[in-house]
Amino acid sequence: GMFSTLTGTVKNVQFEAVEIDGGSGENGNFNGAVAGFNDGGTVENCVVLSGTISGNESTGALVGWNSGEIKNCKSAATVNGSASNTGGIAGYNDGEITECESAATVNGSSYSTGGIVGQNQGTVSDSTNSGLVTNTNSAVDACGGIVGYNGGLISNSTNTGSVESAGWSVGGIAGTNGETSTISGCTSSGSVQGEQDTVGGIVGSNYGIITDSSFQSSVTGAFLVGGIAGVNDPGMYNGPCQITRSYVKGTVQGTHSSSGGVGGIVGSSTGKIEACYAIGNVSSPRCGWRG
Repeated sequence: GMFSTLTGTVKNVQFEAVEIDGGSGENGNFNGAVAGFNDGGTVENCVVLSGTISGNESTGALVGWNSGEIKNCKSAATVNGSASNTGGIAGYNDGEITECESAATVNGSSYSTGGIVGQNQGTVSDSTNSGLVTNTNSAVDACGGIVGYNGGLISNSTNTGSVESAGWSVGGIAGTNGETSTISGCTSSGSVQGEQDTVGGIVGSNYGIITDSSFQSSVTGAFLVGGIAGVNDPGMYNGPCQITRSYVKGTVQGTHSSSGGVGGIVGSSTGKIEACYAIGNVSSPRCGWRG
């Protein structure tokens, strides 16, 4: 990109026909049109109109690893990641991403693939993804329309793009919502399809908090499939595991012939669900574990 490490401010820059190929080895980590690593800097009003950004770990259209602020930026590029953390705006975020839009096609082949950011340990707010998000590796998890793995906060964000994964933990907003994490005021209307288990309209695997969010489309997975979450479980770290004031209007389908756990709201839950509802068809080849 323009910078290996950014500590200042980049504003009002437009990129077109970007071609970045960091390679698949360790030297191919941290790739983005603006910066590989945003170390406390600011990226504002920047647009990647077209091109392809490819790399190993932490690959994003604008920034590979963001520890600063990305604000009011847009991407319509193709992003390919061969290792973890691949995203339409940033690969990894422990800073702030706000008011960003991605129409990028995001192709991941390892853990944590997302329409806005692959892995979020900071804040993603008021952002929108309309691009296709895919993971082609059946041995990995965490693929989502906004974020692959969420370890922070996602608020007031919208996904309209389709999410397709060969792995598990697949969701319209986040593939996995960690035990210290929150998803609030988010909506997803893109179809969600996972070839394995833990697939949800909003989150595949929820260990944290989901509130005031909605899903309006179709979700399909092998088993443990739900309109809001595939599983809602405290996990080994005893997360809060709560879903409140959220709803589903769509279809939920389980495809595995010998396993169940398919539900309008969740596939399986040992956590708290309050003031939620689902409208739509729920189907599974197995008669049991369906609701």
